[in-house]
Amino acid sequence: MDFLRLLAEYRTPMGNFVFQSITYIAQELFVIAVICWLFWCSNKSLAYKLGFSYFLSGLATVSYTHLTLPT
Repeated sequence: MDFLRLLAEYRTPMGNFVFQSITYIAQELFVIAVICWLFWCSNKSLAYKLGFSYFLSGLATVSYTHLTLPT
């Protein structure tokens, strides 16, 4: 929390832009678009591996959450 408070003290328009860009890049739509671009334009094998690992990690996260939450 101390680090977040430190960042909040030095808020600037450029810093806001950088952190908003990082947040946008981490969204699902951007990740899927990159995987699709790799598949169609660059390297199908790499796109298959990235896509499989991305969707498998999402499945593992949801499964773990459902197993650990009390019913």
